[in-house]
Amino acid sequence: MTTLKAAVVPAKVLKNGKHRIRIAIGHKQETRYIVTRFEIDNTANFKGGQVVGVPDAAHVNAKLGST
Repeated sequence: MTTLKAAVVPAKVLKNGKHRIRIAIGHKQETRYIVTRFEIDNTANFKGGQVVGVPDAAHVNAKLGST
């Protein structure tokens, strides 16, 4: 069974210090990531698979399909 969820990889920091939100795809005990166009300033702005603490959090969560 394949699982899809939003994720942030703390080890993959951009040069400007921000983090890209990725879609984690898990299948057969292997995880791959698809990079999205959305960025967050800090990993603290991402909790439980949703973006929090930024002005456009509702918009980003709607685009990512987070509930």
